[in-house]
Amino acid sequence: MSPLLMMTGCVTMGLVFYAFVVITDNKIELKRFKQRHPALCVLAMSTCLYLIGQMINGLLVFTFGLLMPVLCEYYIKCLLAILLLKIHLVIGDIQ
Repeated sequence: MSPLLMMTGCVTMGLVFYAFVVITDNKIELKRFKQRHPALCVLAMSTCLYLIGQMINGLLVFTFGLLMPVLCEYYIKCLLAILLLKIHLVIGDIQ
């Protein structure tokens, strides 16, 4: 993966997210639509990012950028569950 392509993909993702927030926060109708149909808005934004990624040949960057936060969140949840289990075991040994 080339660094230029990765930076282009990251900037593109950032711009699309920023444009989505600006557009949906300025119009009352779009803000209500976003509140009533969040899954549809995420699908529309993902489709837009996919198409732009295809145009700049940065599909790998798109996939990595979309999945990385989800994988990080899952990893952190697993670490916190393990930590909580260890705390309960230590507290159980003390009592």
